[in-house]
Amino acid sequence: MPLFMMRVLIVGGGIGGLALAKFLEKKKIDYLIIEKAKKFKSIGYVLGLWPNAGAMLKKLRVYKEIKEKSIVLPYFELQSADGKALGRESLAKVCKGYGRVIETERDTIHRALRKLVKKSKMHMGVTVKKLIQLDDGIEVQFSNGKKETFDLVVGADGINSQIREYVVPKKDVDYTGRTFWMFWCKKTKNLPKGVVYQAGEESLLSIFPTKSKKGYTIGLSMAAKPHYCEKDSDFSKTIKDRFSFMKGSAPKIINSLPKRPSEMYHHDDDEMHLSEWHKGRIVLMGDSCHALSPLMGMGAAMALESAYVLAEELANNDSIPKSLAAYKKRRLPRIKKLVIASKIIHLTVFQIPKSLEIVRDNYLGKIMLAQYMKLLRKFLGEKI
Repeated sequence: MPLFMMRVLIVGGGIGGLALAKFLEKKKIDYLIIEKAKKFKSIGYVLGLWPNAGAMLKKLRVYKEIKEKSIVLPYFELQSADGKALGRESLAKVCKGYGRVIETERDTIHRALRKLVKKSKMHMGVTVKKLIQLDDGIEVQFSNGKKETFDLVVGADGINSQIREYVVPKKDVDYTGRTFWMFWCKKTKNLPKGVVYQAGEESLLSIFPTKSKKGYTIGLSMAAKPHYCEKDSDFSKTIKDRFSFMKGSAPKIINSLPKRPSEMYHHDDDEMHLSEWHKGRIVLMGDSCHALSPLMGMGAAMALESAYVLAEELANNDSIPKSLAAYKKRRLPRIKKLVIASKIIHLTVFQIPKSLEIVRDNYLGKIMLAQYMKLLRKFLGEKI
């Protein structure tokens, strides 16, 4: 059977799953999406979209719509704990060579992608109960009691993927040693126009400007043991105690913390790195197999790229095994480059011991920020 006549089940209706659906449709490959949520809600904060993400969104013809609700980022700045600028990297070279770096709400991207998928092609409130690999397909038993056979199942169901268990059983997430919070902060005249990272004592305060009426998105990250801050803990006291030493914009931001935990997002900074992405007629995509720290700002871009490459390889090869092998061959080396970059930036800038902060603040910080931007420009220039 020609692969364009195949039927694909996409598990997960996030950014990657929705993008894959449209890319498959463009290749005339049939699909069905299932999403465990009964209805989509407005969730998440801001996402940075580098030019490689923009290129994928242009292929889907939603970039213009998203850009209208976004801001163009002019620079990235690294600050010391006392608010002193250690280095600022203009994004002008990136914009000139590859395209604009924009920042927008996750919900803006998700809404634009949802419009591309017919409601009949998306089943809400449904999960996979069981997968059975057959010689000529894969039988899927759904949580609603129904049963269907597909040619391929794609796990696009995030870092806590259920489908991953069928490819790499009992694989735990890779904890970076950091926990983080995100929340909305009202706009004030003194907040920066670019992204600012303020680092000190293994803690990090991040300021992300947005076009949203909700204000700026603030990220707070600190070194901690896994599950150090549970939902019922006094997060406000923990944060104020940990970030009280910071100056500059920090005191005003910390004093604007939401009063209720439900108004903040908290999670350990987990990553997922797999060398095996597929098994038989099951393949993983996005955070289910290559989840990066949010500090990298490349999660959405990598999910979009993987969706594009997977659809392309399914259309270009004469068998599923060949398609999946080619997909992994193209994607894994690219992901590994970001994994290495993530470890370097964490260890040399964000997680540097207090005893070495004077080195970072006086020498290393500016150099590493410049090197990081140089690495990203090279990365953006490579073929997907």
